Amino acid sequence: MRPNWVEISRSALRGNLSELKRLLPAPTQVCAVVKADAYGHGAAPCAEILQEAGVRWFAVTCVEEAVLLRHHGIRGRLLILGGFEPEDAQAIWEHKLTPAVWDPSQLEALCAEALPGQSLPVHVKLDTGMARLGIAPAQEERFMATWQRCNALTMEALFTHLSSAEAEAAITESQLERFQAAQHRLIPQLQRSRSERSLTDVAAGPLWHIGNTVASVRFHPGGALARLGLGLYGYVLEHAKSAGENQPGLRPILSWKTRVLSVRDVGTGVPVGYNSPFRTSRPTTIATLAVGYADGYLRRLSNRADVLIRGRRARVIGNISMDLTTVDATGIPGVAVGDEVCLLGGQGEESIDANELARHSSTIAYEVLCGIAARVKRIWID
Repeated sequence: MRPNWVEISRSALRGNLSELKRLLPAPTQVCAVVKADAYGHGAAPCAEILQEAGVRWFAVTCVEEAVLLRHHGIRGRLLILGGFEPEDAQAIWEHKLTPAVWDPSQLEALCAEALPGQSLPVHVKLDTGMARLGIAPAQEERFMATWQRCNALTMEALFTHLSSAEAEAAITESQLERFQAAQHRLIPQLQRSRSERSLTDVAAGPLWHIGNTVASVRFHPGGALARLGLGLYGYVLEHAKSAGENQPGLRPILSWKTRVLSVRDVGTGVPVGYNSPFRTSRPTTIATLAVGYADGYLRRLSNRADVLIRGRRARVIGNISMDLTTVDATGIPGVAVGDEVCLLGGQGEESIDANELARHSSTIAYEVLCGIAARVKRIWID
């Protein structure tokens, strides 16, 4: 078996959940975002652990992801954030899923599959400033006209997504103002009865949610649900941190490891890797590792990132290739074929996290984690 694997900690996941719950205002519930295979960590095992820890809401991108969780025994509420195709409407009813809706065609597709006497709770999404998904003000009249005809649907919550909770206070304030205005304008039209509130045990008044991990950490927006994603997996984006803020004690739950395949000593002026982007400037020990961009180790990390070998940092040299990466192991005593290499995580006194790799590749931690390929084996540890 190819020596390239990730280790994922159950205890770290449970600990991050507890830490984030500590920051949430009562009576907010956690909605664990496990879309995109739980950001590369494994949606089903993450959801199973979180369900055992008391989480009752899970957010996914699509019906396919939700049905997979049902097949793995996830009994809680499954919120579909990314829309659905008309042919998926029947599965939404069958598996008791909760879709986000914002377009009249979605309402029509769901109502076409309803049986007499059935009722389906939905979460109505508003576009308050991202221009992606959600009802924009110009679309409200058409949406509401269709809503009034679709009696099989009930509005369980109104929600939006904040585009810049980690950075731009003015943008966030503008979105919140738009959302509050829409609440007052739309909720009386969306509610079919005063008793239409299945989350009233945790929220008073009309139900709503806006908070992702960053929003929950920075300004505790409240709402019926807090949609926690990256924080559960151990990260708050670096640019979301501000001086003096109470940062949560989160721990990355994933470590990524491989092994040394080859060690060789070369002289000065030796080209390394495809297209010779790097030439040694001194006698150099080169270690070749069993990882490449097909595993999700981004090519942009070439000649920038470090790995950990025997508790010491070794710089990536030469272009990362599809299956292999070369590093400068000069000065690491005894480096040998078979040595464990840490790409993400800690070894000895050193550590590398997804934010560090993101800096080196001009991206964000989300992409680093989601990009770890399916062919990299996932191993769960305590």
